[in-house]
Amino acid sequence: ATPDHWHAIPVIAAARAKKDIYCEKPLSLTIREARVMADTVKKEGVIFQTGSQQRSECGGRFHRACELVRNGRIGEIKTVHVGVGGPSQDCNLPTQPTPKDADWNMW
Repeated sequence: ATPDHWHAIPVIAAARAKKDIYCEKPLSLTIREARVMADTVKKEGVIFQTGSQQRSECGGRFHRACELVRNGRIGEIKTVHVGVGGPSQDCNLPTQPTPKDADWNMW
């Protein structure tokens, strides 16, 4: 997994290495990044899938909320507040050394 702002670099590297790719949304930060990603995937002939796992979780509540809004069932929407997950919690995991082959600067 990579943070949202790092999707382009590993996607392009994976495509050049002839690896199939699954990337969560947001795909990229800019249209230019997304275009380079798509062009590289096409050039290298690999499979690329982008997903939105969260939208299919929570028992369909995201889909139901969209349906209610689109159909006007809950009136005119003026403001939307969304909260996903709770506050972060300390996991108290033991410190581990960085693996020798991990490119920490790239990460």
